[in-house]
Amino acid sequence: MSVAMQYLFQGWNTRGNGKYKDLILDTGSEEIGHVEMIATMIAQLLDDAPVDPQENAFESDPAIAAVMGGMDLQHAIVTGLGPTAKDSNGVPCNGSYITASENLLADFHSNINAESQGHLQMAEHLSIKMSQKCWEKNLF
Repeated sequence: MSVAMQYLFQGWNTRGNGKYKDLILDTGSEEIGHVEMIATMIAQLLDDAPVDPQENAFESDPAIAAVMGGMDLQHAIVTGLGPTAKDSNGVPCNGSYITASENLLADFHSNINAESQGHLQMAEHLSIKMSQKCWEKNLF
């Protein structure tokens, strides 16, 4: 959401050459598409979730089971685990993270920084997941 909002507001603030405005707005629209894909994937995964483990957790203590599983109880109570416009800590999205200065070059530099940080975080996440899979298969 933050990337999509940043690109969209930058596009709306762009003056002058229309091709740069179109480029930024198209990128923002593409990012909204990514949000839609993730929200759809979450909904589909929840549709096929097995019921037995959920029933067993509720039988003992649903709040403790939820917290031990890493669930945000507020997310479960308010949205039924559906997608929301919040970060991974449950903080609602707001406009404080958007960089849209009307200075096209400065905005492009901000975007490069944000995209680079996103790629770094994804690489770290994938590295951790691969290590976990190797550990589970006793490859170490």
